[in-house]
Amino acid sequence: QIADTRKTAEAKDLSNAMDKAKDEIAKKAEEEKKAIDALPDLTEEEKDELKKEIDDASKAAKAAIDAVTDPAEKSRVEETKNNSSNTIVDARKTADARDKAKNEITKKAEEEKLAIDALPDLTEEEKNKLKQEVDDASKAAKDTIDTITDPEQKGQIAPAKETGDNQIADTRKTAEAKDLSHAKDKAKNEITKKAEEEKKAIDALPDLT
Repeated sequence: QIADTRKTAEAKDLSNAMDKAKDEIAKKAEEEKKAIDALPDLTEEEKDELKKEIDDASKAAKAAIDAVTDPAEKSRVEETKNNSSNTIVDARKTADARDKAKNEITKKAEEEKLAIDALPDLTEEEKNKLKQEVDDASKAAKDTIDTITDPEQKGQIAPAKETGDNQIADTRKTAEAKDLSHAKDKAKNEITKKAEEEKKAIDALPDLT
């Protein structure tokens, strides 16, 4: 009877530990889903997809916890809970890193387009073409970043962002080179024009041979 009482106590202890672990998983999942909802540069579709990943991880962890029936395996409950929490947090951190990188690319693109607009010797057509190239480079980089969903690939986000930043910066350099070329041509044309005017003025002097 004493042994039975102990077994009952162990079973209840296991049950309580399971309930506590499942509650903590549910709470963690809700916290991370709220954090995902607060990310400004993810689409609703992307947010829903990430939140579903969290729900799936949470559900799988709870099922694994429910499968623990032997009080001797109680440690598996805590282990499963921790692994699930890590999976959930990693998914959110990856989303956060993607969001931050895309936000910085957008900011970089806007800065470069403003710089292009400020170049005085480019035509509006040239400016629009170069700004479109900036937008295209920005979109390509963000599309690449969007494909990185596995937390193990999180390290690929920074290089993808750097590639986008470099392409955007290169477009501005092209714009500046073109602007300089136009300025030089304009200056040379003005010098030529001035020289012609001065030669005509000299030709008009009546008392020179």
